[in-house]
Amino acid sequence: KEIDEELIYQQARLAGVQVPSEIILKEIKNIESQFPSPGLFDRALAMQHLTRGKLREKIERQLVAEKYLRQVLVPKIKVDELSPEKYYENNKDTFMKPKMYDVSHIFVSTLDPSSQGNAGDPAMQEKAQRILDGINKGASDKINTVLQKLKKGEEFGKLAKEFSEDEGTSDKGGSLGTLLPQTTIPEIAGEMERLALGEASGVIKSSFGYHIIKLNNIVPSELAPYEQVKADILNLLLVQETEKLKEELLTDFKKTAKIKRFIK
Repeated sequence: KEIDEELIYQQARLAGVQVPSEIILKEIKNIESQFPSPGLFDRALAMQHLTRGKLREKIERQLVAEKYLRQVLVPKIKVDELSPEKYYENNKDTFMKPKMYDVSHIFVSTLDPSSQGNAGDPAMQEKAQRILDGINKGASDKINTVLQKLKKGEEFGKLAKEFSEDEGTSDKGGSLGTLLPQTTIPEIAGEMERLALGEASGVIKSSFGYHIIKLNNIVPSELAPYEQVKADILNLLLVQETEKLKEELLTDFKKTAKIKRFIK
């Protein structure tokens, strides 16, 4: 890879490709802005055996090479021959939208004993433990009260507004919106996949506290329309074609380049 990068950079220099210094400096400033202070930025550079001067040189070489490849390769790409529609037809599995679950929840928080630390004084530790146990017992009683109300037919959204401690969803009747199983906590993910439409769960315990969820709707898996993904496919094909042309270009360079390998 280093040889390939060097070959491209050398050809770019031979072609007279240059990048304005203000663009290089802007790129350096963008990187530096990700650090809390200039000192930390310099320390991060030092850990990678870099100085600001070496970073500038590295970025310049990278930008020059990229500009050269755009100038040389882009005119060779025949966009009308990329056939995004054919790619879509041959790879429909790739464009299947996953099944999603419309879920509401009622949440009551608990305290994690391990997060409370050690008071040192055994008497204080015992007192703290009693307080913690009392809080968690109260949370357990609260969620079970909600569960009993649900079993008696009380409306889920009304109970969420009254009892749920999730401030972001309680005013919306506990609605979490549509979820993918992999984007929520495992305890809720497993339960929402098991529930029947319109069914509410029992009490679910997680590291955050207690939950009761209700499955409002299932959005089935479906094929994304071609027009919706056409731009993404075209971008993918452009990347693939660019890489293919880049490899062909490198093959030509290597036929004439004098490459020496040094053992360190």
